Order: sequence, then structure tokens, then C-alpha cells
Amino acid sequence: MSTAAEITENSTSKMIIMPTNYRRKGNCSRATWTEVMLKMAMQAVRSGNMGVNEASREFKVPYTTLRRRLVRGDTKKKSLGSPSVLGLENERKIVEGCLTVGITCTFSW
Repeated sequence: MSTAAEITENSTSKMIIMPTNYRRKGNCSRATWTEVMLKMAMQAVRSGNMGVNEASREFKVPYTTLRRRLVRGDTKKKSLGSPSVLGLENERKIVEGCLTVGITCTFSW
């Protein structure tokens, strides 16, 4: 997969935006549930109105996710994948350094 940094121009300088959001190839849908759906499913299971399997189907939250979240008590939806190794501030500094010495910042992974 090859991804190039985007270059945007404003009135004073050029700014390069590093690609930090990964998109999966294909039509696989992952993590399409919301925190509200998860909370409603967890409440239905805890109140005894539904089992985990039924709540999973009804609220469209994966069975394993619902079970794990019930055990942990965690309802916060986290991003998929690992976080950026460098961080946005360090990436910005690298780009600025490249521009200072005249290096074109095109990245291919």
C-alpha cells in the first residue's frame, strides 16, 4: 500500500499533513456499533430482560465485545489499531525539518 502526504497551502506557508487515519481495504464492517447501543445492550442483559446472545443481535453489538464489556464494565469505544508511534507534534517537526532543508516529504509504506 502506498500513501503520500497531502500538501495544503494557506496564505503564509505550505503545510504537509501526514496520513494518520488507516482505512481497511474491502467492505468489511468493523466497530459499526455505538456507545449508546452498547450501553442499551448491557442494561438489557444486566436487568435480566435479555441474554447476551439476544442483546447482541438486537442492538447489533458483536457477542464477544458485549461479553467482554460486561465483565470489564467498560463502555468507552476506543479507536481501532495501535496509536501513532511518533505522535502528531513530532510528525509536524519532522515535516518542518524536511521542508527547511528542501526534502520532498512523500512517504510510502
